[in-house]
Amino acid sequence: MNWSRANSFVQKPPAVLLILSLAAVLGFIVVGRLVRAFDSRQRTIAADMYHRGLTDRRNRDLKLAANHFRAALSFDRNNFAYQLNLAESLAALGKDHDDQARTYFLNLWDRAPQNGQVNLELARLAAHDNQLDEALRYYHNAIYGIWDDPSGASRRQTRLELVDFLLAHNENAQAKAELIASAAGLPPDPAPHSHIAERLLRANDYNDALGQYRAVLELDHKNADAMRGAGQAAFLLGDFRTAQRYLQQAREHGVHDDAAGQMLQTADLVLRNDPFRRRLSDKERRQRILTAFSRAGQRLQDCAQQKGEDLDTSGTPLQSLHSQWTQLKPGVARAYDSGHSDIAETAMDLVFQIEQQTARDCGPPTGLDQALLLIANNRDGADR
Repeated sequence: MNWSRANSFVQKPPAVLLILSLAAVLGFIVVGRLVRAFDSRQRTIAADMYHRGLTDRRNRDLKLAANHFRAALSFDRNNFAYQLNLAESLAALGKDHDDQARTYFLNLWDRAPQNGQVNLELARLAAHDNQLDEALRYYHNAIYGIWDDPSGASRRQTRLELVDFLLAHNENAQAKAELIASAAGLPPDPAPHSHIAERLLRANDYNDALGQYRAVLELDHKNADAMRGAGQAAFLLGDFRTAQRYLQQAREHGVHDDAAGQMLQTADLVLRNDPFRRRLSDKERRQRILTAFSRAGQRLQDCAQQKGEDLDTSGTPLQSLHSQWTQLKPGVARAYDSGHSDIAETAMDLVFQIEQQTARDCGPPTGLDQALLLIANNRDGADR
């Protein structure tokens, strides 16, 4: 080796600096490539674990899914999707895993407080613990949060879930408000109208429920479930002619459940026996009042027998009503035999008092007694 030439080269600082710089750059490049190769390998392993977890969830093996998602997260610690799926799997495993799931969800919430899915999962955990205020806060965050769903279906489904939670806690007024808000701007699809109508019925908002069922039928004229629902809503409103029409249509389209059949039968009885309906002949009106008066007297007898009361004595509401009925009976018969109907209002007032009192004392009536009680509670409803 020519040491003199080497010494001469070393004694040139710019050249030495250049070589060292090149060596450093080359080292950085090599190290960078090794790091990127390692990171890529880590991400590949994480993605493989993640997809295994998704397969496990589809197969409903939630415990194995959680293990795979946890493994994926160990290789890619900041991956939002991995952490979200792990938290969802833990939550689905049951109450024993709620605390772990909540920890992951809260961490995700800190990173993305407007994420609709994260807020929904936190709402569900709060609902499991019956934490009403916290559940409401997260549900509303979810409804107005960010979703990867331009159709708005996720928001609507979240609001329906909130409504179910409110109904389960007897918060009917707030449930109605949520349903009315959800009803605004629905797409021309019968399904969301049906979902809202069903819950309006459960919230005892029969008028709005009827409106939603009618919206379903405008979009799907042969929807038998909507016919049944509209009939039920009208029946509960006391609009018996409307109820009869929808329930008959439902039966013609294949609905044959006992509840719908009973409502239709009762609506028929109301319409056939209501003496206050318009356009009845005097003869038909008189006959209906006589039938109602006679039936009320029998209902008194049956109720007194059930309670073990003697109607010929006095002191109880049933005995008082029986005394009035007995005193009025001859006048009712004479009035109608002679063609006079001045006693009609008095007779029917007593019939209604009897049906209401016997319902309180002896339980809900059936048949004609039920029809008369419904007429008593809504005298103007039969023709609607």
